[in-house]
Amino acid sequence: MHLSTQITERLKCPSSKSKSIAFYAYMSQNTATISGQQILTFDVVKTNAGNGYYYATGIFIVPETGICVFTWTIRENSANRHSTQLVKNTDELGIIHTQVYHNSDIAGTGIVVAHVNTGDSVFVRTHSSWNYGIIVSNSAGRSSFSGWKLV
Repeated sequence: MHLSTQITERLKCPSSKSKSIAFYAYMSQNTATISGQQILTFDVVKTNAGNGYYYATGIFIVPETGICVFTWTIRENSANRHSTQLVKNTDELGIIHTQVYHNSDIAGTGIVVAHVNTGDSVFVRTHSSWNYGIIVSNSAGRSSFSGWKLV
C-alpha cells in the first residue's frame, strides 16, 4: 500500500456507529458541612454523552466497557479539609486531600485512568476520616467531576 493511502486510511473518521461517552458536571453551590463519608453530587451537568452520569446521585454508571479517564476537582477555603476518593463500585481508584487555613483558598485535582465494565458505578466520595467543613463551589471556582472513554 502506498504511504499516502496509509495516511489517508488512518485519518478517516470513525464510523457513525461509534458512540461518544463523556460527562462533565459541577456543584452549583457549596456543600453543607461534611464530617464523614458521603457521595458527592455534582448537580450542574454540562456534558453527558452516553447518558451515564446521574446528577441526583452523583454516580456515573458505565454504559460501555473500556478504558476511561476520570478527573475530579475539590475546592476548599477558610479552614476546611477533605480527603476525597474516586470509587469504582466498592474499590478506591484514587484519593486526594485538600486542606486550607483561615483566609486561604485552594483546589486539588485527581486524575485516574481505569478499566471499567458496563454497569460499574463510578463516583466521588469523602473519605470516612480526614473531613471537616464545607466543599466550596461558586463563580470564583467550581468543584467538579468528569470522565471520558478512551477506547
